[in-house]
This record gives sequence, structure tokens and C-alpha cells, in this order.
Amino acid sequence: MNPAQICLRTASKEDVSFLLELRQQTMNAYLIAPGLNPSLEEHMQRILFRFDCAQIIFLANDPVGLLKVARDGKDWHLIQIQLAPFLQGKGVGTQLIQSVIDQARL
Repeated sequence: MNPAQICLRTASKEDVSFLLELRQQTMNAYLIAPGLNPSLEEHMQRILFRFDCAQIIFLANDPVGLLKVARDGKDWHLIQIQLAPFLQGKGVGTQLIQSVIDQARL
């Protein structure tokens, strides 16, 4: 995976349908396994939580994930990271988190 192909853009309300699909792809199996029944409303609450911090992750020109980092002064909090299943386990998430850590140290 070429790191130069990964870029971020601030999320907008137009991204909500993509984020809902992404959340269902990445979270439904984990929520259903212990017997939970994830509702559309619960998914939407999680998507909209700290939406002001949401960034869409792009690979080339295609949206492939979500990164939420709250930058509150000197306190930075990684709220959420989700990647399309085909990118999981390939180091993309690690690369993004390391980039956040590097930026926070500046």
C-alpha cells in the first residue's frame, strides 16, 4: 500500500450514507456475535458523535474509512477509526494512528 494514496478530508453531512454503510460493514458482526441487535438509530448516534472531528479516509479517490480525533488544546483523543474490510490488516490503520501520534507530539 502506497502511503501517498491515502488522504483525509473533513466529513460533511453528505458523507453520512457512506459512513452508515461503513459502520454496518465493520461493526454489525461484532455487535451481533454477543447477541446485540444494532439498530439504525444506534449506528447513527455513533456516527454523529463528535462529528465535528470526523475525517473521511480516501484511498486514491475512493472513500474507504473514517478517522475521528478530538484535538482539544493539548489533549488529543482518538475517538474512532474504521476502515473498509478489504483494507483491514494491511497496516493502513497503524499508519494513520502513528501519523496522529506524530502530529500530537509537535
